[in-house]
Amino acid sequence: MTRPFPDELLSAFLDDELDPADREQVEQHLATSEADRLLVAELQRLRGEVAALPRTGVSDGFTERVLAAALEEAERNGMAIGPLPVPDSAKVEAKPSGNGSAASVLPEPGFTGILAADADSE
Repeated sequence: MTRPFPDELLSAFLDDELDPADREQVEQHLATSEADRLLVAELQRLRGEVAALPRTGVSDGFTERVLAAALEEAERNGMAIGPLPVPDSAKVEAKPSGNGSAASVLPEPGFTGILAADADSE
């Protein structure tokens, strides 16, 4: 079932990203649609609740602990572990940037993943 009014416009309305004409269109729609007025009100309430949540950070080594746990779980479930083969056409030489980009986070150039289904387990 498709909605008669685009969710994208409601979302952009909530984000205050609409030009005046689109904003007017949404406001006119909301004036006639109780269901979408309730939806917008609920989404605004949820946004407020999420914004009120305390900020938190992750501790040092969080990524490494999560990856180690994922690898252990994969081994327990018979998954093959290791880098997936990367076609030569997809390999890109990564240069350390130190700015949080993929090149500074991934462990080696051309890294595409660590888990693959073990074909022998079928």
